[in-house]
Amino acid sequence: MKSFGMTDIGRKRKVNQDYLFFSDEPIGCFPNLYIVADGMGGHKAGDKASSYAVNRFVELAKKEKKELPFLVMERLLNEVNEAVYELSCKEEQYAGMGTTFVAATVVDKTAYIMNVGDSRLYYFDGKIRQVTMDHSLVEELVRAGEIDRSESRNHPQKNIITKAVGVAEDIQPDFFIVDMEEGSSLLLCSDGLTNMVDDEKLEEILSEDCTEEEYAEALEKSFFYEDEVVVEEYIKGREFACGVIDNEALPPIEIIPKTGFFDYANKYQADATLEVCPADIPEETASRMMELTVKAFRALKLNVYSRADFLLDEKGNLYCLEMNTLPGMTAASLLPKEAKAAGIEYGDLCELIIKKSLEARY
Repeated sequence: MKSFGMTDIGRKRKVNQDYLFFSDEPIGCFPNLYIVADGMGGHKAGDKASSYAVNRFVELAKKEKKELPFLVMERLLNEVNEAVYELSCKEEQYAGMGTTFVAATVVDKTAYIMNVGDSRLYYFDGKIRQVTMDHSLVEELVRAGEIDRSESRNHPQKNIITKAVGVAEDIQPDFFIVDMEEGSSLLLCSDGLTNMVDDEKLEEILSEDCTEEEYAEALEKSFFYEDEVVVEEYIKGREFACGVIDNEALPPIEIIPKTGFFDYANKYQADATLEVCPADIPEETASRMMELTVKAFRALKLNVYSRADFLLDEKGNLYCLEMNTLPGMTAASLLPKEAKAAGIEYGDLCELIIKKSLEARY
């Protein structure tokens, strides 16, 4: 087993209430051990609950001898629950604190999993599958059929959990077993991740062919600037642009960087990118791109001129990335090159845009 982990406070909170522990080496009777906890209970209490619970669990685990994993995990969690609960009752500053808790150990390619709360464990073998079940109000509503899964992500009560470590004298965790295939992996995380990235996106990210170090670096960089990030689908394909003037689409142009992708350097460095217009694509694909450009132009209530940017994947699927409402207008820009392919010289194009702009305004 090889593991890595990270947690980040983000830029909104002053205290990080998430806490994790991971070891590929034996911890007591466990051949390895992985834990994620997400505390709750206010500014100080949430931070204390998660760190105290995890560290106490690990401390107790180091003293355990050989026994069935679930028996040890349950006994240790009951002791941890009692300790957290007593602390919250004794010290006013920790009153009402608690924490989610998801833990796993892998014994001979079998993962033994325990969870309380809405921190999750996923199994990934090319496809992602949520193994644990959230102890939350919205999960109960989903199971009861009162809301569907898509509604649960933005439900106003999505942060209400129904079970946590340390909030009552007794605790009843859930247990799961997963037989792991060669090359498969486990993902343990708090709702700080799952509230922002859905399962489909997680699968895409885990499917990316990059090293564990690159994953960790990408996560760290993402959360350096914000504690909320947008994760977009990576689409591998060819890049195109399609201009539109007065509701008439121009011939699509293909953008082919000589190295890498169409970044700032390839866009503005001389001879770094090859631009082919009309694009070397089937007539049907070009027509569909032009049609989508005009539809987007009208749907956004744009006028005079604009430019749509597209990706075309290997299966022939078109993705409209954006509508550029003020596209570049130098003689070397994309839209003027498209116009030239349509028989409109640069000077005539500028006059046409000025004329149409005045008509639209007055």
